[in-house]
Amino acid sequence: MAEEKPVLDHADQQENLRWEYREVATAHRFYVGLRFVIAAFTATLQSALLKFYNDALLAIEAGNAPHIELFGFNFILGTHPLSMAIVGIATMVAIFFMERRNIALFKVMIKRGQRIEFDLALKEGQFHRLTKSRSMRFITYTWSLAVIYGVLVAMWFYLLVLNGIALYQRSIS
Repeated sequence: MAEEKPVLDHADQQENLRWEYREVATAHRFYVGLRFVIAAFTATLQSALLKFYNDALLAIEAGNAPHIELFGFNFILGTHPLSMAIVGIATMVAIFFMERRNIALFKVMIKRGQRIEFDLALKEGQFHRLTKSRSMRFITYTWSLAVIYGVLVAMWFYLLVLNGIALYQRSIS
């Protein structure tokens, strides 16, 4: 037999909405803050990868990189600039998916917060203010990150192609 839900009076419903509003606001702040953490992590990780990339280039130029010949091609073992570019691209793809999921979650919180503000008759609640039209709506944190992440992906693709060509040229010479 199905369990009946208790009927709440208006005051209890309002209290439940206020409690949910606090929870939604907390979750929204968490997801927004997480974006800053991911951006800081990205900067740190990409800086480290660029340092490893530079170290690999210096090792190759100095002739210190171990290598093997396989199928007539000369391959350099260990940390190679080509592998650093591949890792750079892979990490940026993963960060892109984390960013998209995070955006989706905080947008859900905004929509739920707006619905609760409507139900509580809050005309100027925080979630309502977040979506008010702005004159320069394209200048946002999301667009700024998209530019930064796009430049990083383009850089890694450039380094991947550049080192792929260099590796091929070294293998045939």
